[in-house]
Amino acid sequence: MNDKYRPPVCLTLLLLVPALLLTGCARLPPRELPDEPPLVSIIDSPLYQDIEKLGLKYEGDSGFELLSDGMEALAVRLRLIQAAQTSLDVQYYIWHDDLVGQVMANRLLKAADRGVNIP
Repeated sequence: MNDKYRPPVCLTLLLLVPALLLTGCARLPPRELPDEPPLVSIIDSPLYQDIEKLGLKYEGDSGFELLSDGMEALAVRLRLIQAAQTSLDVQYYIWHDDLVGQVMANRLLKAADRGVNIP
């Protein structure tokens, strides 16, 4: 290539900088958010009714039950996923791609397929 036809660096920068600045000011297209599911009363849900019955043994006091066995804890989580009708808020610090993680992911996908909102 002949150096005679090469534009000077300052001319290149003079043309390139405004073009970059104008491109950087361009806007993204508006993002369409999915429709939010309507809020429903959880009091009528079968899951709430089951938990309400369990709470009767505490006679008005707050209570909880520790799950010390991993299989029991998994069974409870899977039952909660299965019973969900409206939404599930799932938050984990660590999720492994092992058998338990795959079973949980599979059940969550099935819940989403039946219309449960999982944000």
